[in-house]
Amino acid sequence: MISIRFFIVVLLTVMVLPAWAQQKTASSSKRLYCWEEPNGRRTCSDTLPPEAMGHAREEISAKSGLHLSSVERTLTPEEQALKAFEDTQRKMEETAAAARHRTDQIMLLTYQNEDDLRRVFNDSIVMADNNIKTATYNRNRLRENLLTPLRAAARAELEGRPVPDKVNTDIRQQRAELLAQLQLLKKFERQRVDLDIEIQTTLQRYRELRDRS
Repeated sequence: MISIRFFIVVLLTVMVLPAWAQQKTASSSKRLYCWEEPNGRRTCSDTLPPEAMGHAREEISAKSGLHLSSVERTLTPEEQALKAFEDTQRKMEETAAAARHRTDQIMLLTYQNEDDLRRVFNDSIVMADNNIKTATYNRNRLRENLLTPLRAAARAELEGRPVPDKVNTDIRQQRAELLAQLQLLKKFERQRVDLDIEIQTTLQRYRELRDRS
């Protein structure tokens, strides 16, 4: 027969083992927190005080002494804003890079050679050159027109007469028109230079892509 003592031993074992196992697990999972104080002193503790929550810290196994994990310090509001800005910039750059890649692939599939690609720019070149020609013609015409009131004003001054109000008004208006036309001509000339740069850049990119393929 099984004795009562045996039952008691079994019962105690069943009751004690889970508690012992739980205590052992808790002991093995216990960790130390180590962080650096503002004065540079390194502090380690089995509890993390509230004032140390924002510090960078290491978490170490209390049993084995092995490094478990690292936690970065909490960023300041300025650092958080800067990080958010940098993350946004990085995403924008990644999106732009992906768009360039798609454009490159389309360019390779669409144009068989450089001549085909150059023809795409022909209309833009013709339009840019026509804009410059028209603006140059208008500039020369406005210069000629301005000479008429200027000569009239000079003649009046040489003769000792006051310059008529209409002549002064014509000079001011025509000079303003001429200056505006000169600005427009400069704008068209810059656009033509930018177009040449775009063409050369695109052709160079096309050559590089063709060489890789």
